[in-house]
Amino acid sequence: MSGTATTPPAAPPASAPPAPLPNPNTTFQPTVGASSDPATARVDGLVTTQQHGYDTLVRAMVRLQPTLAEEDASELEAAMTLLRDGGEQAAIETGADSYEACLAHLTPTLGADDLSALNGVLTDLRFLANRLRTGDVLPALPDPADPDAPVENGVPTNVDVPYVAQSGTNLHCTMGNWTGEPTSYAYQWQLDGVNVGTDAASYAVTGDDVGKSAACVVTATNAYGSTAAPPSNSVTVSAA
Repeated sequence: MSGTATTPPAAPPASAPPAPLPNPNTTFQPTVGASSDPATARVDGLVTTQQHGYDTLVRAMVRLQPTLAEEDASELEAAMTLLRDGGEQAAIETGADSYEACLAHLTPTLGADDLSALNGVLTDLRFLANRLRTGDVLPALPDPADPDAPVENGVPTNVDVPYVAQSGTNLHCTMGNWTGEPTSYAYQWQLDGVNVGTDAASYAVTGDDVGKSAACVVTATNAYGSTAAPPSNSVTVSAA
């Protein structure tokens, strides 16, 4: 019996392999003004995270120390010392492992705010360990009382951009969230990009302001210096 030959269906095209995940060490961009030496720039760029972890842990220890068992207090103090004094990559990684084990033991006894703070410190430690390479040494944090301490290491760092909203005839701006424990804030209001108003968190709108785009730039200051946050969101001023 004769028949017509059929052509087998073409095989579906092979799917492309997944793109490799980026290596955090190769995607790291040193901060403006950092050293031109890649190793030095990489380590210098970690100081803000190091300072944030240390400051957070110090504040948590003040709250928790009266209730901590001696062994747990010693583990947290060891992590605090590690963040303050720095060390080689292997020491940071080992310290993060010990801290994580202690945190797992403490978790059932912690309130939500303290647990969030201590988990944030663990994130900082892991970040530092992952960004450092073999042979890198994380330096000790500068002493705020040391007049020779480099001012760029401790200036405030903006975490959440300030937010502007209108209520009645007033615009209000939040300070945003910062690390570095700012001691004061300055507010610069802008209407259609032009500076207006006084150094205050609120701005009283007038009839001439209606329809203009309003935003605010907040500058935070501490003993090390000042940092301006990115401009807030913009709102269109409406009539009261």
